[in-house]
Amino acid sequence: ALDAAEANGFDDPVVVVINSWVMTYLPTERRAAVDAALDLMGGAQTLVHLSAEAEGVEGWVPAGATTTDQTVVGASTWVDGIRTDHRLAVCHPHLAWLDWNSAPQRGEPVPGEM
Repeated sequence: ALDAAEANGFDDPVVVVINSWVMTYLPTERRAAVDAALDLMGGAQTLVHLSAEAEGVEGWVPAGATTTDQTVVGASTWVDGIRTDHRLAVCHPHLAWLDWNSAPQRGEPVPGEM
């Protein structure tokens, strides 16, 4: 797929990896292995990882002001090999609702990056 993207003029295609309630079922060491593989990929190309898991399952998702028993949506981005992690929202496990209010709005600084 990357070869096809490059052949069509996309010099740096963005790879997006999405998981929802998958990591919850993996042992901690397997989660770490997935994270290490994503770091390896992100070091070589632009990468976005979107995750929707229970609070604390994805250790890289920054903590919120309060803990929640709902699903936490996080994003990691790798641009030029530099990883940035964000907590985007909290949602119902089956996406009956999504609360972006727990995340910075467009144009607002991300806590910890001011």
